[in-house]
This record gives sequence, structure tokens and C-alpha cells, in this order.
Amino acid sequence: LPEEFDNPTFSTVTIQRDLFYGYDTLMENVSDPSHIDFAHLKENPWAKKASHRPN
Repeated sequence: LPEEFDNPTFSTVTIQRDLFYGYDTLMENVSDPSHIDFAHLKENPWAKKASHRPN
């Protein structure tokens, strides 16, 4: 385990979420961060709306 785990000021947060799709879809999304801007606007309001036009 990392040394930080022995430090009393160190804390962690464990989060679990049920995902209603297969492992293959999960791995595709994890390996393609470019989909975040247009696929997760409701979950991430800080994400900018994607545009097909170059900047």
C-alpha cells in the first residue's frame, strides 16, 4: 500500500455506481476522452458543448 495510507490525515472516498451497459462500452468510453464534451453535459455542467467546427 502507498505510504500515505498510514498517515492519519490522509482520507479516501469510495464511490460505486451501477452502469447499465456492457464492459466493452465502458472500455471504449474510458479510452476515448473526446466523447466527454458532448456525451456528458447533464452529468458535467462544466463541460463545454462540442462543436464540429474547428476553433
